[in-house]
Amino acid sequence: MKARILVPSVFVLVMVALGAAAQRSPGVPTGRAQPRVPGDGPTPTGPPPAAIVNQDYLTYVGAFRLPGGSGPGGSDDETFNGGGEALAYNPASLTLLLTGSRCCQPSKVAEIIIPEIRSASRINDLATASYRQTFVDVLRGKQDDVGCNGPLGGLLPWNGDLIASVYCYYDAGYIQVRSHFRTGLNFSALPAVQGPVEVATGLDVGGRAGFVSGYMAAIPPEWQAEFGGPALTGNCCVPIISRTSWGPGISVFNPADVGLKNPVPATTLIRYTAEAPTLGRCDADGNAPGVLFNCTTSMGGVVFPRGSSSVLFFGSHGTGRHCYGNTTPDPARHLTPDPAAPGDSLCYDPARGGKGPHGYPYVHMIWAYNARDLVAVKNGQRQPWQVVPYATWSFETPFSIPGHMVTGVAYDPAQQRIFLSMGEQDAPRPLIHVFDIQVTGLRAAESHGADRRLGS
Repeated sequence: MKARILVPSVFVLVMVALGAAAQRSPGVPTGRAQPRVPGDGPTPTGPPPAAIVNQDYLTYVGAFRLPGGSGPGGSDDETFNGGGEALAYNPASLTLLLTGSRCCQPSKVAEIIIPEIRSASRINDLATASYRQTFVDVLRGKQDDVGCNGPLGGLLPWNGDLIASVYCYYDAGYIQVRSHFRTGLNFSALPAVQGPVEVATGLDVGGRAGFVSGYMAAIPPEWQAEFGGPALTGNCCVPIISRTSWGPGISVFNPADVGLKNPVPATTLIRYTAEAPTLGRCDADGNAPGVLFNCTTSMGGVVFPRGSSSVLFFGSHGTGRHCYGNTTPDPARHLTPDPAAPGDSLCYDPARGGKGPHGYPYVHMIWAYNARDLVAVKNGQRQPWQVVPYATWSFETPFSIPGHMVTGVAYDPAQQRIFLSMGEQDAPRPLIHVFDIQVTGLRAAESHGADRRLGS
């Protein structure tokens, strides 16, 4: 069974083979060989693969729940309620790391053991993860050293350490420059935290950390020489949009430099701004042709699957007419003047309340980029705002709630599995959904022949 079409034809449908997934053995296999830890050992040589992922190669496997209630400490920040961000896979222990509730600062992180993964029609029939390590402040009180208040934006296990990023949530003063830390993976014996350090991409503007202070991902070994580094870091779509990317944004860096160098050198691969809004402007209508970004867009994370030439961003996007203002339950009053706020409009949005940007209805979406385009940017042959996705796909998961976002993305390269944290689907906690990515047999693509470029 394949997923139904959710959005207009500007998007490409993700084909989710639920029937095939139901026949797979659920759960995480045991007794397998230990996967290669990112950054550990020599990088394989040889030409990078010339294949791209398309929508046919993502297969839904199932989902699982996160532990309910609070952790052993019993405090409000030791719960997954409203949390589940900065999702990361730890290949050394075959576990997941993710943040707890956003209620409090500093953000706390827990490590969970992946349970049996089930495809079910009721949430109560899903298995529940257990703790491997309960909630702790992995930055040991240094989170606000970035110069402002904000959440953890990304986590990346690396050579036995844990790299963490922090972004200022509302950097109206354009003050954040430093964003990345080095800490440990053993929560009961955390080392001295290194950082924060700047990840320097060559921008010399205030608030420039907003382009790198979020999600992170490992680059497959076969691509690291081409990219000039082993990992990606980026951010998108956070408040004060002028200090972050207007759409998927990413830079290449070496996590081993965090704590040893300041600034950490990095090279921007994708970046869109007000001066180069290639995918769309902040106030763009989501149903307009070619619009792949507006100020309702959010980004949960990025995956670079091994054996492919695809860099995949997972997030959410508003597909309706753009509106900024307070919400109304009456669709007839959409875009009419707000009597309580002169100069603002009322926005019909039954999925997301409050004053702000609206673009109901919303979809979960994948932005797929050709890695060869990103290498061209790294080599100076193209600019970071000139690359565009070769395809975008909408998708849904069981238990979807309209308007809720993809809050985290993680990738298991050994099992070729992608984990998505979907906000508050198990209210008030997220659910973790699992997709297989079938890399073997991917169709080959010419260097640029499969790309769909905007404005070309």
